[in-house]
Amino acid sequence: MEPAPPRPAPSWWRYPRWNFSRHAGTFRAADAFVVSIQKSGRTWVRVFLTAYLAEWGKAHAVPRLTYTHDLWEHGSKERLGERLRGKWLIPRGEALGKPILLVARDPRDVMVSLFFHLQKRAGTFGGDLPALLRHPVLGVDRVVDIMNRWLAEWSGQTPLHLLRYEDARCDPPAAFGAAIRFLLPDAGVDAEILARAVDISSFENMRRLEKGDRQAPGSELVGELNKEALRPRDADDPDSYKVRRGKVGGYADYLSGGDLAYLDRALARLDARYGYAPAPR
Repeated sequence: MEPAPPRPAPSWWRYPRWNFSRHAGTFRAADAFVVSIQKSGRTWVRVFLTAYLAEWGKAHAVPRLTYTHDLWEHGSKERLGERLRGKWLIPRGEALGKPILLVARDPRDVMVSLFFHLQKRAGTFGGDLPALLRHPVLGVDRVVDIMNRWLAEWSGQTPLHLLRYEDARCDPPAAFGAAIRFLLPDAGVDAEILARAVDISSFENMRRLEKGDRQAPGSELVGELNKEALRPRDADDPDSYKVRRGKVGGYADYLSGGDLAYLDRALARLDARYGYAPAPR
């Protein structure tokens, strides 16, 4: 007699979530979450949503959004106490039932952008780009694992919308409009406000904002963002800017040979729903 297949582990066991920190209150108070791996375009999305909701909210109640890197930040923080308390984790009861806008970017481009961030802005990584790709905590394998876990944990369990960086670069009004319809399902999209918010969050205008141009559209909103969100580490070094290149597929300018093959092997494990297949060689 064939043994009965094991029962699948309950989701709360497979994906434990706890948060015993004071930060848990921020998650409890949120109406929706914006979740991403670091360097996936969160600042861009945040500038757009801040611009849109600031104008739309003059006549409506604005949902409270909490922006988080969730599992990514939980595992990459050096302070053991923060990890033990689950400071950066969305608690299970909050993650289920509240809308989650999941922002994704090609992990290959994420790795290059993360490398420049850690070296030029944070100053916390001293190795080269190939070393970062293979890093056990910050490398591409962990990026893929976390992206897979998010979809496995949340798909079908909570309202979830995938906003891909590449789609937003190709057609910002369409991609950001879909995000607004997800976050404000009963309100629709105001085309005029959408157009202005897209203009404020354009790559060129965000560069102006980061340079401190007070004549740039949306300059009055910068104070609502994290104080470091739009500020270069070194004004004379373009690679130290938060808004650095924004190029889709730019990883190919920095990597070749064995490094690209390593990335492709990692991408082969990524959930196909993200749409990031390894490039044909």
